[in-house]
Amino acid sequence: MAAAKAGHPQVVQLLLRDWRVEVNRDNYDSHTALAQAAIAGCPAVVELLLKEEDIEPDWPGADLCPPLACAAKAGHLEVVKALLQGETRADVRLGDWDGVSPLMWAVRHGVCHVVEFLLDRDDVDVASQDSDGRTARMWAEECGNREILRFIDSRGIG
Repeated sequence: MAAAKAGHPQVVQLLLRDWRVEVNRDNYDSHTALAQAAIAGCPAVVELLLKEEDIEPDWPGADLCPPLACAAKAGHLEVVKALLQGETRADVRLGDWDGVSPLMWAVRHGVCHVVEFLLDRDDVDVASQDSDGRTARMWAEECGNREILRFIDSRGIG
């Protein structure tokens, strides 16, 4: 996990190959190596881990936030892209414990480039609601993010 968090794909690869570490094992704060790499913004490590046969790309951490949501709210676009490509990929519709989707997290944190990327995907449910019934647009309004609101409006998303 330390190698994943620090962005050292060669060390991660060595540990996976020679030490056969349990790829979904979590640490003291319940984050897996994949979550650590997503939070830290390490796309090369994410891509490497996603190639592992037993990887669980949606395994939530202590905050019950899947790696994709962690990367989206942190603004790590390359990690978001890595998590959504290939055979083993994260579920873009999966929310956290409160139903907050990766799109909503990006909106809440004002990460316009991630919002734009996610809205360009066909598999993103823009009408999904969190446990309080708020949509991504409602979050943009609540956060007062005019740039994201303009972007959402220009796409005709309600």
